[in-house]
Amino acid sequence: PVQTTALPGSTRPMSHTLPQLVGIDAHFHADKLAKMTGDPLLKSIHRTPPVQKMTIVKAIPSYCWPTLWPTDTSHNPEIADKVAMGWHPACADATYWTRANKLKFLQLCSQPGVVAVGEVGLDYVRGATGEARFNQELILGLSSSIAAEKKLPMVIHCRDTTPTGIAAGRRCIQLLQGQLAPEHPIYLHCFVGGTRLMHLWNQTFKNVFIGISPAALMGKNKVHPELPQVVAGIDPARLLLESDAPYLLPNSLRPRYGKVATPTLIYYVAEQVATWRKVPLAKALQDACAAAQMFYSL
Repeated sequence: PVQTTALPGSTRPMSHTLPQLVGIDAHFHADKLAKMTGDPLLKSIHRTPPVQKMTIVKAIPSYCWPTLWPTDTSHNPEIADKVAMGWHPACADATYWTRANKLKFLQLCSQPGVVAVGEVGLDYVRGATGEARFNQELILGLSSSIAAEKKLPMVIHCRDTTPTGIAAGRRCIQLLQGQLAPEHPIYLHCFVGGTRLMHLWNQTFKNVFIGISPAALMGKNKVHPELPQVVAGIDPARLLLESDAPYLLPNSLRPRYGKVATPTLIYYVAEQVATWRKVPLAKALQDACAAAQMFYSL
């Protein structure tokens, strides 16, 4: 069945005949996807089988690799015209932490169309010790000061050595609470933690969103055993769906996607969320669209 649907987050009224189910991908990497697919116009956003079941009506690119930062995003199609500008914690050594990059990052965060700062944060797998760990904290401090000044929500990458770890989360909270007001919107990208970590964030900040990614489809060793409990119990207005494309392609879906994930992966993530929340798939997608519109002010 089809219906005429106004695109959520559109900059102008649009009316298309679409599949009944629509989704918003709250986080993907347009630069990496374009590079891996040879598709600078991002047509691959719609590629792969679920396009017959669900239409992606908005996908939020996160530009977080300094070597791939865009000069501008005005060429992006309307579906991806609202962007997040970040600095990935994997890019925290002295090669990246330069005065030129700091100035460029500040300029990029001031561009029209930037609706969030991130992804940015701490990664205890990629930067476990020494200079990288120290620079990750400096980058997070710079980013949170920009977010506070410009009143932009933050997309946080917070990765511990295991899904059950909370050290990275605890430190992230300590650093952010020195810069951000308690009501500042924060999106925990690719959340795989349990109830204790969720409680720590909610104790400090009032507007915490979590993003459920294809990691939830990749086996119990990739997520905290309590993740289904967190998803089932959270306010649906705080729950986002993300593909993290072109990454996080589950082995079970490689026959359909090949080697590169696309934003349509959120269809399968939504199926898992619907199962955990014991709601229809359409409800899980609808709630996530509303949450994304709220977080990004679409």
